[in-house]
Amino acid sequence: MVRKGSVSLRLESAEEGKPILDRTATRDSIVGLPGTLSGGRYSLTAVTLEESELAFIDRQVLIELIKGDPSLGLELMRALGQEVLQMRDTLAFTPAAV
Repeated sequence: MVRKGSVSLRLESAEEGKPILDRTATRDSIVGLPGTLSGGRYSLTAVTLEESELAFIDRQVLIELIKGDPSLGLELMRALGQEVLQMRDTLAFTPAAV
């Protein structure tokens, strides 16, 4: 979670290294949620754009928090849905490589 400052989040194509997604996460934004929940690797590269403060939560700790407060799980699902919609919108307006 970005607690202070801003972070550039980039996803690049594996073949050419060209940016597919480039967005900025600001204060109170959640980053890395898909990788954290799935236990997979993080697919975005994050670089702070200014002096920033970030908070990290371990996957198992997050799962235990969700078990203890199901409304947190619903809020995280909402955040994941927003991220999917943002990526879909970005990809829809990205010219296809020829």
